[in-house]
Amino acid sequence: MTSMESMKAKNGQLPEPALGVVRAALTSLVTGHPVLGLAGSVARLCVEPAGGGTLIGIDVAGGKPGPGRLNVRVLPAEVDDDVIAELMDSAPLDLATVLAVVGEGPSDVPRSMIKALRLLVRTARTTETVDEFVGAILRADRRSSAQQVLSVLNGKASTDHQRRLLYAKFRRMWIPRPVEFEDHFRVRQGQPDQTAKVSRLVDEIVREWPRPADLSAEAREETRRIERVFVVPQLGSPAENVTRRSVVEGLVARFADTRGSVHAAIVATSGMGKSALAVRLCHLLEENYRVVGWLSADDATAWRTSVALLAERLGLAEDDPAHVLDALVERGPALIVVDDAPEPALFATSLPSRPGLHVLVTSQSARWRSAAHVVELDPLTIGESVDYLLARTDAEDEDLARAVAERVSGHPFALEQTAAAVVDGISLRGWLERHHERVSAPRSAWEVRIGLLRERRVDALAVLQILSCAGKGAVPAELLAGLREDPDDEVTLLCRDTARRDAAVTELRAQNLVRTGADEETLLVHPLLAELVRDDPEFDVGYAALKVGAAAGDLIRELDVDDTTQWSRVLGLSSAAVAASRLVQREREREPRLLSADRAQRYANHALWLPAAYLQERGNARGAYRARLLGIALHGDEAAAAAVRDWSGDVSDTFTDLESAEIVPAAELGQVARGLRSQSVARWLNENSILISDVDMPAAEAYGRRALEIMPRRAPGPAPETADDVPWRERVRVEILDNLGFLVSLGPRRQEALRIFDAGLRLQLSFPDGKNCGKYTELVNDRALVLMENGHYVDARTEFTRALETSLDHLDPSVEHNIGNNVARTEHLTWFLRAAHERLRRGLDFLLDRHSPQDSSVLIQQCNLGLVAYDLGFTGEGFELVHGSWKTAADRLGEDDRETMIRRMMLADLQVFRGEFAAANDAVLADLRLTPANGDTESVWIPLRRVQSAWVTGVAALPPGSARKLAQELAATFGDRGVHAALSMDFHTAWALAGSGESDENDVRVAARAVRVREAAVGATHPTTSLARARHALLRSNTTGRPLRASGVRPLLDSLDSLCGAESGGFDADLARHGQPPVDPARPGWEAGRLTHLLADEVVDLDAGERLCWQANVGRLAALAKLPDAEIPLREAASGSAALYGRYHPWTLLRRATAAVVVGDTEQLRAVLIDPLWT
Repeated sequence: MTSMESMKAKNGQLPEPALGVVRAALTSLVTGHPVLGLAGSVARLCVEPAGGGTLIGIDVAGGKPGPGRLNVRVLPAEVDDDVIAELMDSAPLDLATVLAVVGEGPSDVPRSMIKALRLLVRTARTTETVDEFVGAILRADRRSSAQQVLSVLNGKASTDHQRRLLYAKFRRMWIPRPVEFEDHFRVRQGQPDQTAKVSRLVDEIVREWPRPADLSAEAREETRRIERVFVVPQLGSPAENVTRRSVVEGLVARFADTRGSVHAAIVATSGMGKSALAVRLCHLLEENYRVVGWLSADDATAWRTSVALLAERLGLAEDDPAHVLDALVERGPALIVVDDAPEPALFATSLPSRPGLHVLVTSQSARWRSAAHVVELDPLTIGESVDYLLARTDAEDEDLARAVAERVSGHPFALEQTAAAVVDGISLRGWLERHHERVSAPRSAWEVRIGLLRERRVDALAVLQILSCAGKGAVPAELLAGLREDPDDEVTLLCRDTARRDAAVTELRAQNLVRTGADEETLLVHPLLAELVRDDPEFDVGYAALKVGAAAGDLIRELDVDDTTQWSRVLGLSSAAVAASRLVQREREREPRLLSADRAQRYANHALWLPAAYLQERGNARGAYRARLLGIALHGDEAAAAAVRDWSGDVSDTFTDLESAEIVPAAELGQVARGLRSQSVARWLNENSILISDVDMPAAEAYGRRALEIMPRRAPGPAPETADDVPWRERVRVEILDNLGFLVSLGPRRQEALRIFDAGLRLQLSFPDGKNCGKYTELVNDRALVLMENGHYVDARTEFTRALETSLDHLDPSVEHNIGNNVARTEHLTWFLRAAHERLRRGLDFLLDRHSPQDSSVLIQQCNLGLVAYDLGFTGEGFELVHGSWKTAADRLGEDDRETMIRRMMLADLQVFRGEFAAANDAVLADLRLTPANGDTESVWIPLRRVQSAWVTGVAALPPGSARKLAQELAATFGDRGVHAALSMDFHTAWALAGSGESDENDVRVAARAVRVREAAVGATHPTTSLARARHALLRSNTTGRPLRASGVRPLLDSLDSLCGAESGGFDADLARHGQPPVDPARPGWEAGRLTHLLADEVVDLDAGERLCWQANVGRLAALAKLPDAEIPLREAASGSAALYGRYHPWTLLRRATAAVVVGDTEQLRAVLIDPLWT
């Protein structure tokens, strides 16, 4: 038997738990998605036999926060002392986590050793020193199997140093229960080719087992020692690098994976810089390929010559094109440019689609769309043209360069000729003096062609005139067929006649007057040609534009704007609608009789409403704002008309910010006739109010209030379907109130925001069917958001739950998910930890099915889930989720971004728990620095951050005036209700307790009010509420001289710790999860004994957080029964909480406080109650 065969016999097949881990890790390695609780994707995977089981080593990519290395040990089914000893000996200290699971085996195999190992790991995580750990295990009430395992291991750890190493390894281990481990196999599948690759790699590992496997994210291909081949024309002017940067970046990203097959095509008319762009890409990507070649396809001679040259450089004996292309596949990765190619159908040599071969085509034919990813080049923007001229000519006058660029109109060839003339000695000013108008050569040619069309091709001219009113973008050809039927209009009849329309388009393309696509046909007219067509005095531009805008509005309504596969069509139609509407407005100003006021209003709502919404959704804030101003202008508003008069109407889906200076004051808008017209304008203003809130909050609120102001009290509108429905006018008013309430809630006037939401709800519910629609759900959810921001968590949870119940019948799954996430947040904040954790985990699965792991919504969900996991006792996982979401947000959005800072402040909460006060205070100070003011009003968060910074740096050192001022400012900002108000009172009380006995009756009253406010905000059983009670009791005892037990501390003993929450059954629900009956409050001593027995004999299998809850409750019940040494279980629970959660976590503080109450230790209680508490 060979050595490999003997290993196979010894190790058997790869066990199923190991296969699950391998599949998950390989999925991450191939797709880049995080798995197994790691903070980043897998960069390397090693699988090998180890100690009768399997070792799976995982490295994380990119230096992400969280576990950088993870070892998964799949133990044999029969675990004995030797297996555990080998596991501990082999566990390295530089790993974040060693995850150990048991392989498959007979069902009757005893698992006592695994339970003992899990107990050792859990105990290590809940003790702070090695001596505490050993003492806890060796105590007589522990299971003998754990003592046995520790005895075996201690035999190998005879020195203090070795024992400390053993303790440190236990703290880094995780021994999950099967159900916990299965959760980590939830992976987001990649594309079909990626899934196939994962399966192929898994099969290879299984087939070769027990041969070790080592796979990394880099290509594992065998490198061939061949000379690099680079056959590409020389680079042009370096000035070209300032142009088309986004196009270059997009193509670089498309060619990033050199292992796959990629076909791309750069398509444009002659002179647009296709070849120059391809040369730039080749030089930029040279290092990624072994071969980079250039084949010219403009004629047969050039093709054969370029193929022969490449074959010679490759050392090939044959220069047949097919043979050369096959050789490129073998020598790959290779990048080949096919320059100036004809249409795909006319191309003699088929281009193979093979792994490692990338093909870049340049062509004038957009029909390459059927064979490759097509990038159509538009004229350079004015900004790019200016940058090019300045770089190419070394000129410095940007204004002169801009004037030249405007006359050249973005054509790279004409731009280069102009720059060459300047370099030869003609200055920019001299060039402008010689060219008083735009470059005239194309214009003269176009004028001749248009004249011929007018004489001989009337249909082609009519189609060209329609397209000239549809903007600069590529227009879907369906727009022509979509013109509304009009038997009296010859152009409409032409466009609806397929044969005539296609013949006209063919004629236009033959004369190079339009460009067309293929499978997704688009039509594009050069902007200068379109302007020339519209300048024809015989052409009725307004009438044609009106038809284009109406047709675009019709077609957009038939599309799903949320479907990303249709975005190119939506953009084309939106661009056409906006450009046509701009022409309609211009022509209407010239000739008011073009369109009546009522028709103009209907047209604006039909043609522009959805395009404006689409532009806003895609991030073009400036385009969306102007499109809505254009809609208002079409209603007859003179201020809006003046604002868009000089606007071209050209839009794109490029992210574009809006500047404050561009916002028209709300008071100037809405000067239209009252009635339906003012109601319609109010809707447009309302939509823009949300858009400009990111730029100017006062202006946004002014838009909302102006919309409400011009809403008519009575106006005819569409009749409701039934008498119970909400009428249209009231729907508009409710929508305005909803947005206005949201805008006001972003500032300090939260109570006013609630009143606005209440007004909207009253109006909505004044109609019998008002509760049965999505708007009611939105109002309730938005109102609950304000309650949550104000710290009214119990009320917010109730409202969110109500919104969720009504959303199930009215809204799509994404909206339902958002509301469910809000429910989970308030469940967590009111200490319904298990419900919140389950809801957030389902929500994260929902998001990962739809978005990338780096998407903002995923990061938010991940952070929220991490916070709940931490409070449940899964502190390692929870901290890494929060830390990872903050770090990823910082990498993607920047450290100063608002979303990043929100994650940073959540991380600061956990850092306070762990005593990392300096890091937490740095976060608070950074947030103070970055928190903006709303006009002249200080942000509502600034007083909160000041109190947090003062508390975390020590309340005892604060002078009385400063302490009271900080508390008063916070209370003044948030009122006398909610968590933030309670925090101000807690802060005041903590300062009073930390002082030198200066507390008085007023301090006692503040402490009592803090308890009431906490109860209303987070619930009576929340740990922070219990701590507020303890502060009140201690202050009262200090002031009155009464014993501590007579000062109201009984609730600290009556309220049992629970991970489920009081309204979800409390600790009885925790017991029920493990098949145990509820606690009998009439027999606290007996119940304390029962719980002690369950814990000591390991009758129930508890995780670390559960065990600490049960242990603390043993102490409470024993204290209620007045049993001796009742404080011992509480102190042990407090010590375990400090090790698991941190010394300043609410669980830890509450258990320390309760232990002090049980023995009447007022000084110990005082020390606990002045510690920072933010939650």
